[in-house]
Amino acid sequence: MANIFLNLNAYLLKYIDFTNEELTKFNSLCSINNYKRKDVIIKYNEKNTSMFFILEGIIRSFVMTPEDNEKTINFRIENTTFTGFSFYNNYIAKSSVVCMEDCIIIEIPFVAIDYIFNVLKKGEKLERFIHEVHVKELMNYIIDSHTKDVFERYNDLNNNYPSINQRIPQHILANYLGVSQEYFSRLKKKSLRGSNIAVSPIS
Repeated sequence: MANIFLNLNAYLLKYIDFTNEELTKFNSLCSINNYKRKDVIIKYNEKNTSMFFILEGIIRSFVMTPEDNEKTINFRIENTTFTGFSFYNNYIAKSSVVCMEDCIIIEIPFVAIDYIFNVLKKGEKLERFIHEVHVKELMNYIIDSHTKDVFERYNDLNNNYPSINQRIPQHILANYLGVSQEYFSRLKKKSLRGSNIAVSPIS
């Protein structure tokens, strides 16, 4: 990649007019990291002072239930960001984040975001967007879990992540939807027909 920050910069320029000098300064505050599948990037209840931008790969965010089981709450793919929701919680992560594939990820320290906010006149626009996109994502997950049936949520998952069935193991997608693996398999088979199926509990 001629410019490893090209996609990140294009993402930023949608919200803020940077000069080349400002972009160079911002990029200098960031770092590029390569992760292997199953590497944990953020751990629940541990300090996290960075936002991350995915160049290649897909990640999964999850929390632990009182029964000490993992509960998947979202996925993020190329050209999107994640924080473990620590940005809103005194830099303490409220979810864990693990790589589902080998990943190339840009780490953006919150000090770099502070640079945008404090130095650039329109910096508050990006900070507001960062807050809104992650809060909206979490709120949609909570609301959809209570207002949409599992078939609608399955279709939403495929619309938001078109190749997710090829990139994420079936048992994890079932965990995200809150159904058994057997039921998830039925969802896949009947999805093209748009059939409604009674929800069964996780086995």
